[in-house]
Amino acid sequence: MHSTSAAGGLLFVLTGVAFLVFDGMASLGSVVELETEYAWEQRLAEVGALVSDRTVLLALCAVAAAGALAVLLRPGRRAAQDPAADEPEQAREPARS
Repeated sequence: MHSTSAAGGLLFVLTGVAFLVFDGMASLGSVVELETEYAWEQRLAEVGALVSDRTVLLALCAVAAAGALAVLLRPGRRAAQDPAADEPEQAREPARS
């Protein structure tokens, strides 16, 4: 067993214990007060109402397409894939038996 597997397993066990002890994290305190959280939620809901779902989806698709193009068109990609393609073929002698 690798140490990363053991660390990951231990993290999942500790998370499960925390869920059991704190009733699914519902009884844990918050960093900010409840009124502040509610105000943030209301402001974000107002901003979300101004932007349509189609606009968000279109923006995400554009970012994904730009990322895919950047990966596919980066310089040096072909040279790194097959370094033997640039070498000239050498004449091969028939195998002697």
